[in-house]
Amino acid sequence: MRERTRRALWFCGALVLAGGAGLSAGNAADGPQNSHRAVFGVGWECDWGYRREGNGCAPVDLPENAHITAAGNIWECNRGFRRKGGACAAIDLPEHAFLSDTSFAGWQCEVGYVARSGACAKVEVPEHGYLMHKRFGPAWRCYRGYTRVDDRCVAVAVPEHGYLTAAGYDWKCERGFKEVGTHCKKIVLPENAHLDETGNDWDCHPGYLEVRDKCAPRHDDA
Repeated sequence: MRERTRRALWFCGALVLAGGAGLSAGNAADGPQNSHRAVFGVGWECDWGYRREGNGCAPVDLPENAHITAAGNIWECNRGFRRKGGACAAIDLPEHAFLSDTSFAGWQCEVGYVARSGACAKVEVPEHGYLMHKRFGPAWRCYRGYTRVDDRCVAVAVPEHGYLTAAGYDWKCERGFKEVGTHCKKIVLPENAHLDETGNDWDCHPGYLEVRDKCAPRHDDA
């Protein structure tokens, strides 16, 4: 019984292989030279290194300093070169720069330098500032307690009853005080009022309504 089953499976496999070989041979005959049966669907596609041209397959015209991509039918320039028309021209790398595939120019400046007029200029960090070791964003920032004004770092003037915020370049009034211009003014609570959740202003107690800086009883409509 097992021998009969084994023979049946072998016969079915032989039929499948024979049919596949016949189909492949038929496609090869129908397709042009330097082509093969399409991997997906029906028809044919060009071999690697060839591109479709009309009803045939023409070799990819590969310029110097280029290579054929994984797709097999197009080319791209080698690293250090960029496409210019139908050729690959060497990238002119300025001092203090490195090759980059994500930059339009094909290069980026090293940390501490910024691209300017096709070159990499040194970042001038002002007093009370520090260099940012990042590829994007500002090249430098001010130390805590200083804020950027043009190309300088100016000390933050924290008034009495004020403190530096977590960011370090601004200030806020302590709880119970309100910002008025460049100062912190003590909040005087009217009767039936309390400090709000910020601590820098006040609200009326429930059942009261603010009227002319005071808290008046709320008279709901009957």
